[in-house]
Amino acid sequence: MSRSSSRPPRVTSYDFRTLLTYRILVLSNTLGKGAARLYARRYGVPLAEWRLLAALMIAGPSSVNSLAAALGTDKGWISRTVTGLVNKELVKLSPDPDDARRFYIEPKAAGRALYNNILPAALARQRRLVSVLTSKEQSVLDELLMKLQVQAAVLAEGTEGLEESPLATSEVSIDQYKAPKRAHKEK
Repeated sequence: MSRSSSRPPRVTSYDFRTLLTYRILVLSNTLGKGAARLYARRYGVPLAEWRLLAALMIAGPSSVNSLAAALGTDKGWISRTVTGLVNKELVKLSPDPDDARRFYIEPKAAGRALYNNILPAALARQRRLVSVLTSKEQSVLDELLMKLQVQAAVLAEGTEGLEESPLATSEVSIDQYKAPKRAHKEK
């Protein structure tokens, strides 16, 4: 066997910027920069703390594990962010009566007030972002994002070799990724 035949085939140039994961990352980072500036300047809260506080307001008292699962992030990020919220007296920690190693995080009155103060700006920002889409496009985008989230969860489980539809064979439920229904204004 000649030396040249044992080399892997030469890969043609590929523009990684066309990868969906890259495009979503850049979009997320772009949105995050604007949100971080808004929440820090106007409300004195880092974006991570706002996101966790918003998750707690939806989920209610939650453990680090359940928040990490719900937000698709690691427990370390949750713990660090909780520490900031506790130091600002925006959330409180309560021991789990069934497991002394676990605790629940829940918003205090100041955290609920901050959430209610920031929410209108967050919703206005969301409306401005999607204002370039028609109602139908928003619905289609919601559906596509849900499908991609489910597929990403399947791939994260290591079942990417499945021949069948991942939605039919995975333990991952499409329902857990459905966005709440909202009224769309037709453009």
